[in-house]
Amino acid sequence: MTTIDDPGMLNAFMEFGHVIRVVDGVASDTDIPSVIHTWAPSVYDGELDQLPGHRWSLLKGWSNQDRYSGPIMHDSEFIGGSLAQHILDTPGYWIALVSDYFCGEDCDQDDHEDCEMITEGWALAFHPLIEADGS
Repeated sequence: MTTIDDPGMLNAFMEFGHVIRVVDGVASDTDIPSVIHTWAPSVYDGELDQLPGHRWSLLKGWSNQDRYSGPIMHDSEFIGGSLAQHILDTPGYWIALVSDYFCGEDCDQDDHEDCEMITEGWALAFHPLIEADGS
């Protein structure tokens, strides 16, 4: 079991695709319900892709990009400073996600035929804590 309560260590702890649980200012990689861990969301074309009924949301407004307040962070940005402290101050499940999008000259946006998958940027998703009764 790994736990982190130092905001300066959170960037290294939050590997892409790795769900963490934050309670009382401490991040851990234990006590994560299988439904959260197994069915974590993805980000495609700047939108959250998740199972129906899940309550994941993308964190917005933390990028340092000029005149941008959306959820996709630049590749040069990281989880540190006030962003890391915000995560530790907000109980729930957190995950860092790679941001993928489809492009290509002949790409059909409806069925993604002839599309190329491009990875650029990343995002943070949050899910409220699930109580022992599953709510």
